[in-house]
Amino acid sequence: MGGDPLFSGIAPSNVRRWAQPVFHWHSETFDLPAGAVRLVSSESCSNQAFRYNTSVYGFQFHMEATPEMIADWCRQDNARGSDRELRAPIDPYQHAGEQERLAKTVFTRWASQIFL
Repeated sequence: MGGDPLFSGIAPSNVRRWAQPVFHWHSETFDLPAGAVRLVSSESCSNQAFRYNTSVYGFQFHMEATPEMIADWCRQDNARGSDRELRAPIDPYQHAGEQERLAKTVFTRWASQIFL
């Protein structure tokens, strides 16, 4: 991950599990496409991000999520009664600043690769 153009400097290249807080809301996962490189994994999902070739990326987390979006998703989940997915309340503002900085860094780096 540390050598990837999008994630360089965000985490050391020898880190196996990423400590950067990101928001994900899923229980689904996927297998990596043949030839893809896993970039990010977590305890709950082994394939959180990958790169295929030089500029194709796949993400299984939401860097674009704002605290307002997360709060809305929590309200929607709360309205589902016994079918709720959340096991405990989420503070949508807890990591908002870190997540916004990460999103700006990663998305800016990606855009600079494709808009040369």
